[in-house]
Amino acid sequence: MYSLLYGLLSGFLTILAFPPFSLSYLIWFFPFFLFQAYHKGGSMALALLGWGLAFFPFGLRSLPFEPFVILSGALILQVLIWGLIMERLLRSSLAFSPYVILSSLWVIFEFMQDRGFLSIPFSFFKDLSAPWLSIGVALYSHPLRYIASLLGVWGLSFLILVVGSLIHYLLLRKRVVLLIVLISLLISLDFSPKPTYQVSPGVRIGMVQPSLSEDRRNLPTAALSRNTRLSGILFFQKSLDLIIWPVSYVKTDFFSDSAERYISNFAKEYHCYILAGIDDDEEGGISFYSLSGEVKVSFKSLYAVPSLKELLNLGFVGRSVERTIKTDKFSFAPLKGVEIGHPFLSRRFALEGCHFLVGIQEDFLREILWANAIIRSLETGLYFVLSSNYGPSSFISPNGGSKSTSAFTPSTLFGEVPLTSYKTPFVKLGYYWPLSLGFLIFVDYLLKFRDSRFNLF
Repeated sequence: MYSLLYGLLSGFLTILAFPPFSLSYLIWFFPFFLFQAYHKGGSMALALLGWGLAFFPFGLRSLPFEPFVILSGALILQVLIWGLIMERLLRSSLAFSPYVILSSLWVIFEFMQDRGFLSIPFSFFKDLSAPWLSIGVALYSHPLRYIASLLGVWGLSFLILVVGSLIHYLLLRKRVVLLIVLISLLISLDFSPKPTYQVSPGVRIGMVQPSLSEDRRNLPTAALSRNTRLSGILFFQKSLDLIIWPVSYVKTDFFSDSAERYISNFAKEYHCYILAGIDDDEEGGISFYSLSGEVKVSFKSLYAVPSLKELLNLGFVGRSVERTIKTDKFSFAPLKGVEIGHPFLSRRFALEGCHFLVGIQEDFLREILWANAIIRSLETGLYFVLSSNYGPSSFISPNGGSKSTSAFTPSTLFGEVPLTSYKTPFVKLGYYWPLSLGFLIFVDYLLKFRDSRFNLF
């Protein structure tokens, strides 16, 4: 049972390293307890189970009850299965130390999470993953965050595990001086100056933060009128190219047509593009209105939080991700809700030549998705425009700096985004390095298996 206890302690350290606590220097120490469980001869599966039991419910705490239960259970089951695989490979390794095996397999697990439950990329299974809970997200404001532009968020996770293994190794060898120097360096880095937003002229974008409660959102006139009033004030001040509404209306058969006409008339009157988030009973969607007021693009989210309805109606039809929006002046890609947490999706849009990314989120996972938006900007080298109902709404530059609104206050935010489509090494090279790690460990396992067969004769 001590393995489970070590895992729980590791999970609590991870919680404190994530928003809203953001004590990122603690993330370096979370692997220590996992390595300690292995060193004491315990079960890695139980240790990872304890970590998942502590961290996943925290990371998903703001979800509605049904998706919270489904997704928490799916993630805990996956991490338990992965722990059993780790135990098998840790006993079978020829060339690699336990530190390398655990660090590599953890990165591969996070990499697979971006594809779905145990990397099954079909309909419902896509929604049974949570890549936005990658441990690398804890370093969203850390000086070492730039590693994400080279290796993605998985590079940050790998670094955390390597440093954690070094701390464990030095403690076991009683290298006290080196351990003190390392810990002092890690803690001092966390208190270095935070990145500032890089101002750059380009597309003029305004965001409306309506701060509408769920009851008010269900009254379409309330949502539309507040968005319209705030947008009008913002437009006359700044003469905008694009206005973003995180909540426009709740989609119903009764009101949808008149609500779309309302937004369409606003776009024509102000001669401005509008990107509007829409709610319905199943998945959130986004509509983009042209200068003439017509709906140019409208789509459902590629990823959604899982529901019992989907669970009982398993489908194996993949969803399209072709949604880059192009105008005469600029192009961008919108992300809705948990889509912000998927590196594969942002990388694909960057490869398609988008000038910037736009994220629209509602009420849940607000702080964690904000940290993920910063990581996505670092990974792609693109500005990220994050629009949120309750806030903070933010303009995020590729250095990790941001300018934001205050949370829980009806307000507006203006910014300019440059017309660049710079591609970082992560966008160009992608995810080949986690696959390489997996290949090397697999070859090592096959060699061990071959030697064991020869020893029988």
